[in-house]
Amino acid sequence: MKCKVCKGAAVVQVPRHNANFCPLHYKEHIHYQVERVIKSYRMFSKKDRILLGVSGGKDSMVLWNVLRELGYSVQTVHINVRQGDYFEKSEAVVRKFAEETGADLKVYRFRDIFGFEFESALKFSRKPVCSLCGTLKRHAFNRLAKGLNCDVCATAHNLDDETALLLGNVLHWQMGYLRRQSPVLEAETGMVKKVKPAVRITDREMKDYADLFSIGYVDEKCPYSRGATTHFYKDILNRLEDQYPGTKTYFYFKFIKDLKPSLKEASEDTGDVNHCVRCGCKTLQDGKCFVCALADRIKMSAAGQEAVDP
Repeated sequence: MKCKVCKGAAVVQVPRHNANFCPLHYKEHIHYQVERVIKSYRMFSKKDRILLGVSGGKDSMVLWNVLRELGYSVQTVHINVRQGDYFEKSEAVVRKFAEETGADLKVYRFRDIFGFEFESALKFSRKPVCSLCGTLKRHAFNRLAKGLNCDVCATAHNLDDETALLLGNVLHWQMGYLRRQSPVLEAETGMVKKVKPAVRITDREMKDYADLFSIGYVDEKCPYSRGATTHFYKDILNRLEDQYPGTKTYFYFKFIKDLKPSLKEASEDTGDVNHCVRCGCKTLQDGKCFVCALADRIKMSAAGQEAVDP
């Protein structure tokens, strides 16, 4: 097995590109894929300050390393959701990488940001656990990005994440979600720009990079993710990819290029967009956004008062 570039001994196969790579040229390949997305979608420049949310998993750790090596200014944030082996191990991995590389890192406990524990949020919200965690973290990253004077907020969602999300939204014709699915969500009142620079890299490619270049990460799945439908969708797409390499890339980027621009506004998105009277985030509700309303409900319950579902 020879490297596509230098013809030396290859150590990584990338079937969807019909290519094999030696360590050096595999690194160049991954860096190129990230840089290609950044430039194609005008995500940010070397002058911008980027807030990157890291979990300690392979995707966020690899993207953190790649962005640093490409010369971007990255302020990394880790939110420890709760006590427990998985969450403490994740924090330790993130802290170790920052210490070894001298990278900028800020670590927050969930309660320090929201004023309540994640278990309380689960109790008083009707959202599925992964959806709730994602909603709360997006709210936190947006607020932290503004507070830390960052120009853009980046996450490490990869090609597998995005195609699984797209498949689920198509199967259920979630038109509002389909309209919003994009590598870039531009800044607007109360909201910083949000980007996904890793959308051209798969789960396996992220793992190969981390293992090849000894980037530490937590290999276990989050305990809250058990039973998540995205795992099922990823399995389906992996089977298709095994038979027809390149399927994921075509499925996602064909949607982004040709179908997404033509989607008409979904019925659930036709309401007036408001901004939270407390935090300024966008919301379809009057008054407070979901997160601020949830915080009030938890606070009122603790005080023994009756509260309305957010």
